[in-house]
Amino acid sequence: MTGFKAFLLIFLMMPLGHSLMVIMNGSFGEQIGWGATGLVLVGCLLVMATRWTQSSAWQSFHGAFAGVLLWTGAVEYGLLYAATVLGIAEVNGTAGEYRIMMHTWSFLLLLVLYLVMHESIRCNLFIWLRRKLHLTARAPVSGTVVNYGPRTAFEMISILWFFYVLLLLLYDESLVGVHHPLTYACLVLSLAFGMWLFVRLLRIKDMGYAIRYAIPTVIVIWNVVEITAKWGLYEEPWLTLDPAIMVVICVSFVAGIALVVRELMQPRSPRLDPSA
Repeated sequence: MTGFKAFLLIFLMMPLGHSLMVIMNGSFGEQIGWGATGLVLVGCLLVMATRWTQSSAWQSFHGAFAGVLLWTGAVEYGLLYAATVLGIAEVNGTAGEYRIMMHTWSFLLLLVLYLVMHESIRCNLFIWLRRKLHLTARAPVSGTVVNYGPRTAFEMISILWFFYVLLLLLYDESLVGVHHPLTYACLVLSLAFGMWLFVRLLRIKDMGYAIRYAIPTVIVIWNVVEITAKWGLYEEPWLTLDPAIMVVICVSFVAGIALVVRELMQPRSPRLDPSA
């Protein structure tokens, strides 16, 4: 059940992150910059707090929350401010800030190249790519990671960024298009690969590792939610703040946190943490 608890926690962060932006937009108005700054500060404090805990599970727990807050406060609201200042309007249902984000693909490409080439990055995907591309000059680096907090926050931010850019490029009618076969292929592959990741996640017994593994699992599966919503198959209740559905999401999220925290509070014999 460890993997499922981690999946539930991270999965429910996705709609709540969208709802947070809707609520802040309605509550802060022209003072939204202060709200965004507050999110960034809280995110930074959560990352800094991991410096004083020895548990990789607690570090990963705080890092996941920090990643969502930093992404929302710094990236999404930063780009919203840029779109407002530059006068970039919505086109074909894509808001100005996301039109800017779409064109960050070149920066993202540089980041991915760095992660692929850097032998101390122990993500399973990058290890596999280095092996297949014959990029590893020596044996993979091993050893215990001292603090998983910043690593988990960076994982959350970078994976969100990657799939945001991917979907935005697919949605662009001048490049691919919402109903292009490639968009359908992305949905099918996201569902298939997401389910494969989910099955592997259920086998994980360490909560810290499960939280870190749940991040890519959830975000890949969430592509299905985003694409089907873009097709107009349903109205996203976390954006319209449908009362009944939001109550269910919030109660489930609190229950997910309680389940994870309960497991984190259980004493465990010391052992080396799996790499993430």
